[in-house]
Amino acid sequence: MPKDLIFRAIVVATLAVIVAIVLFGTGSAPILHLSDWLALEPAHVEGDATGIFGLAEFFAILALFVTIFNVSDFRYRYRASVWPLNVRTIGLGAIISISLILILTEFWFQNHFLLPHFLNSYANLKLVLATFFAAIVYVFVAACFVWPPRFWQMNARRFYEVTNYYVHQGNTDRLQAIAEELSSAIEDIFVYASKIQIDDNPSLTSLLAHDVMLILADRRFCHVVVDRVPGLALRCFRLASTYPTVPFADFAHFIGQEFIANTNSAFYREDVFGSGYSRYAKPISNAVFGNYELVERCASKRWSPLDVDYRKIGRFDEETIEGFYRAATSFVTVYLEKTRGRIHSYAFARLLGSFESMTSQMSTVESMGESWYRSPAYAGLSHSIRFIEFAVKVMDKLQIAPTSLRERKDLPLDPYDGLAALFYEAVLHAAFVAQPEFRCWDIQHNVVWAGALNFYQPSKALAALKFKIRRKLYDKIREMDRFPNFVGARILGFCLNVLGLQLINRHKNYLHRWDYPLQCVVLHWTKRNFRWLTEEYPNLLPVCLQGFISYDKDGHRLAQANGNKIRQTPSSLIYLDLD
Repeated sequence: MPKDLIFRAIVVATLAVIVAIVLFGTGSAPILHLSDWLALEPAHVEGDATGIFGLAEFFAILALFVTIFNVSDFRYRYRASVWPLNVRTIGLGAIISISLILILTEFWFQNHFLLPHFLNSYANLKLVLATFFAAIVYVFVAACFVWPPRFWQMNARRFYEVTNYYVHQGNTDRLQAIAEELSSAIEDIFVYASKIQIDDNPSLTSLLAHDVMLILADRRFCHVVVDRVPGLALRCFRLASTYPTVPFADFAHFIGQEFIANTNSAFYREDVFGSGYSRYAKPISNAVFGNYELVERCASKRWSPLDVDYRKIGRFDEETIEGFYRAATSFVTVYLEKTRGRIHSYAFARLLGSFESMTSQMSTVESMGESWYRSPAYAGLSHSIRFIEFAVKVMDKLQIAPTSLRERKDLPLDPYDGLAALFYEAVLHAAFVAQPEFRCWDIQHNVVWAGALNFYQPSKALAALKFKIRRKLYDKIREMDRFPNFVGARILGFCLNVLGLQLINRHKNYLHRWDYPLQCVVLHWTKRNFRWLTEEYPNLLPVCLQGFISYDKDGHRLAQANGNKIRQTPSSLIYLDLD
């Protein structure tokens, strides 16, 4: 109610002036002789005091000051709004008071009304008013231009209301100013917000700090922070590690999502083509994505910085998919180092789910033109396979063995089982690209099969993962004994295409000897069941024939071309006779 108080003060001051004029302006006031200082005498003006802080100078200075404040940056008005005292109300009251006193002083001294002796100095009264006005100006300047905003008991409510009002407006320039100004107050907000889980009866300041943290999780604000004030994001993530009880999951989620989605952000200066300090120190990769405890805590509560909205994943391009891959590798490295995969990670499980979503777009590649290898679908598949390769290398370096060679259905999720499931999804979606032949071979063999199962660097971790993958693929094919389906048919077509129809010599062919166990059982199953499967379920035949594989129905055999159509002859085909 500041306006009501100001109106009442003006009314009281006006009545006081009227009474004073009646009493002292007529010369009939009682003469007091308590002391020389209180003796009443006619007011007089010194000859050299007429130019000291007059009414004209006051309004000129006031007009200049108001103009400077109105044309100044928004950040200074924001500082004034969150200051513990309402400087606008104080300034308005001071302006009204000083102007009224100046008018009254001029009126009183010009008419030589009675005044006590200690007030009967025109120059001294003007100096007192000038000092008071200067003090108000200094306080106002300090609040707006000198002292950065802080969060504490005196301004908690004002801080919450003002920040909430401007953040919900969504003005980009104002959000940037707020983000820059919060750098000085963010630690105070974390300190007070962290007390909610500690105190049985938290203070109002702590509750408001908690709400301010939720306000900062606005998507538009997080976008501005990532795009223009990344330093605030880094400071918040470091403080969140110190104060784990602060509600940080929403803010972390949107900040991480914006760092990945915004290719102009500082996160993309940390790749191999970056330069300077960011390329080597990687502050964002380490603080935002590489802090296992913080990421996992956010994921267990709601969202983590790695949880990307599925609607945004579908709109990722090659560059943003590469950024997501780098963020994922930053996390999985620390996760495996700290837990060795023995503790279930919600963030890791969701991370695998995000890569699976990227592979699901492969069904569109078959109908694309010659630039298919530059499509986001192709990039999503290739980076999913690269992620599996990276995780296997880390596990091999740390000598992490699987808890069991059989697939576990319970928690915690074994990293080997999670990676095998991701590879299975990659195989399934790559099997949607059956034509043209060379495109099918490049995706299924060069990207998926030879990309993940790196034959040139055999290791224990890779051998364990291959075993789980072989088991998973063959189990899906064996399901068609009881329940023929399109999924199993696609897996069968993929295996026949990448493994071939001629059983390899595992003693001589070193590069492909790891394929022998799966190729042996797949060819055996195909030889016994392919004719029955295609005769009983003819719709499955086109799904089973992928790449260079064809079916000679009259000869009851499968044929595989060598891929060179210019010199292709019947003798160059490889056949598999069917029962």
